[in-house]
Amino acid sequence: VASNRPLGSGEVNIGGRSYSCTGQPDNTVRAVFPLVEQGDFSLTVTDVEGNICTSPFKGSVAIVPDNRPTISIVSPAVQSLAIPTAKIPIVIEAQDDLGISDVSLYRGLNESDDARKPLVLPADARIFVKVADTLDLADLGVRAGDVIDFYATATDTLPESPQTVSTEPYKLQIISEEQYAQMMRDQMTAKDLRLKYDNIISQM
Repeated sequence: VASNRPLGSGEVNIGGRSYSCTGQPDNTVRAVFPLVEQGDFSLTVTDVEGNICTSPFKGSVAIVPDNRPTISIVSPAVQSLAIPTAKIPIVIEAQDDLGISDVSLYRGLNESDDARKPLVLPADARIFVKVADTLDLADLGVRAGDVIDFYATATDTLPESPQTVSTEPYKLQIISEEQYAQMMRDQMTAKDLRLKYDNIISQM
């Protein structure tokens, strides 16, 4: 609390409890207390000469619950395939009613322990963030038959006890270039068959 003259003390009354204020530099007093319930409060201050303010300052406190954040991996899909030389973009979105303080990506290879990678966030906590990372499979040295498991977590800005949530686990199956080429041929064959029979049906 600031005043136009040097302050020596003060008192805050809220919820039937009183909390003392201590004098600070720059004509201020300071009190620290928990907000455990909502309701009205009043505040009085006393200057260094013992003069009490003529009327207390009054206000009200509303306790707003802090909901848990939400997080989702926009891409790739929950079950995906990739060749050993691919670069896989991972796009993550997180949201919270008061602010997101951290988004992290956890990754494991062939059921190994998860490695955490904090992702870059804006300096100020925002209620919605969108971050991206890239899995460079060539740098990871993966081979056909390997499986990469990954998931993401988001933490909000709740003081003293931040809330953290995580996405469901995602899997990236590594296949050979030959397997990928065969899948493409099979897909084209199935497409050609569909076009052929669609054409027959339309003529009938």
